[in-house]
Amino acid sequence: LLHRVVLLSGSALSPWATVHDPNDLRNRVGEQLACSMDNEDDDIADCLRGVPLSVLLNVELPEIKYK
Repeated sequence: LLHRVVLLSGSALSPWATVHDPNDLRNRVGEQLACSMDNEDDDIADCLRGVPLSVLLNVELPEIKYK
């Protein structure tokens, strides 16, 4: 009846599953990809759309600390 199913549990809204400082994470990714953001309100999405997948996959993310 079902094929290739992955069972998951939990909630992305759990207090322990939220990133403390998402702007810092955005800024670090933006720096690695040379996405210039003049202020905290700038959206990184437009820049990310122009980056090749192979480059995106090589971005080094900092250790994310959850609440």
